Amino acid sequence: MNQDRKKMLFTSVASALVLTLVGCAGSGSPTSESSSSAGGDQSSESKVSEINVLSLYKKTGDVPEGAAINLAVDSFISSTGVSVNFTEAGENLGEEFEATVLAGQEADVVIVNLFDKSSGWLDAGATIAVNDLIAEWGLDSVIKESAIKEWTNSSGEVQGFPFQGFTWPVWYNMDLLAKAGITAAPQTMDQLIEATDALRAAGIGPMVVGGNDWSGNKLWLQFAQMFMDKTEAADVYSNGGFCASPNAMKGISEFVKARDAGVFVDGVEGYTADTMNAAYYAQDAAIMPAGSWAMSGAEPEIAAVTELGGLPVPSGAAYTKPTAYEGFTGVGFFITKKGAQKLSAVKDFILSFYQPDVIGKFVAEVNVVPATTNDISEYLAAASPLLGEAVSTMQTKVEFALMPDVYVGTHGDALTRASALAYGPGVSADQICKAADQAYN
Repeated sequence: MNQDRKKMLFTSVASALVLTLVGCAGSGSPTSESSSSAGGDQSSESKVSEINVLSLYKKTGDVPEGAAINLAVDSFISSTGVSVNFTEAGENLGEEFEATVLAGQEADVVIVNLFDKSSGWLDAGATIAVNDLIAEWGLDSVIKESAIKEWTNSSGEVQGFPFQGFTWPVWYNMDLLAKAGITAAPQTMDQLIEATDALRAAGIGPMVVGGNDWSGNKLWLQFAQMFMDKTEAADVYSNGGFCASPNAMKGISEFVKARDAGVFVDGVEGYTADTMNAAYYAQDAAIMPAGSWAMSGAEPEIAAVTELGGLPVPSGAAYTKPTAYEGFTGVGFFITKKGAQKLSAVKDFILSFYQPDVIGKFVAEVNVVPATTNDISEYLAAASPLLGEAVSTMQTKVEFALMPDVYVGTHGDALTRASALAYGPGVSADQICKAADQAYN
């Protein structure tokens, strides 16, 4: 998955959404209770001729996931005779889904990551809990328990079916580092700043990141938790309080120190995840933090000179090794209220993606880290060598920081705007923490 499509949010009309769904429930749409019983009474469904799917994934055009998506969809159509109205939404998925729900015209299945306001869809009444369905459909032995846990909200409800996980390291172009006289990827913040000076002296851009979007937000949050243990980080990410946490302020101050030392390429506050990837692939920058979804875009010559590691840590940090992220909130399947009325067809559609050959295609061609328990070793050989490194040798070099998404929840978009401020020159740690805390108001 290309995670730069992680912009799926309900906005201030969330309350109107709830009211709309409450009204619809009285006129035939299933409530949360009736949607649960739908799984046990599929015979009452009328014959379904079509299901409607709204997707972050794309199945047309020159995209890595196209062949894998089509394999699953074609298998579903040939085995059921049910057609699929597949809508590719990309960046605007959240807005499109919100509008269709309010109009009573939402899709049956939404394929998207668990991030920002999508983590509020169940509470808003737009989607159904799938606790019982995971077991009834036999997916409790197919999907990793840790993935299901990440998709379980504070009320114990599983919000959807996890499908795609990820690993999110820092990439180092060792060829460019060598040209600057650096023989090993930096392990500490002091070494990163020394490497920055050497790279700039050699006319090479240091670290590139999407300072203006979610990719920069995740890196900023990685800095912010450098001195927090995971319990404190979870609390701050859930409730705010960056300014009130001395440990969070230490991390934010390290970010400011790195920014002011020139660690980030010039103009980073205007970069997005797309331009970050392009700069690294073109060897205009020596370092970038990017997830496994970006590996399919790296040409062999770039993969060959890339070493995967983590974000260097300062002295006294809560971590003893450079940090990276990993998780299973990448992409999954949400069932809407309308989808609950077509549950037999929806079941067959979702299960088509969990077939071993489809999973294998996602691994080999899209460089997906699946949320499933099946052995993927045979497919790794066809994937980017970076994926093999990410799930093997890199694991020994890093410690995994707390992935913020499931804790930040519906504050994600506002927090991304706040962290974008941090990449601007001259913005102080106090200004940054205040902007971050404001995101929770």
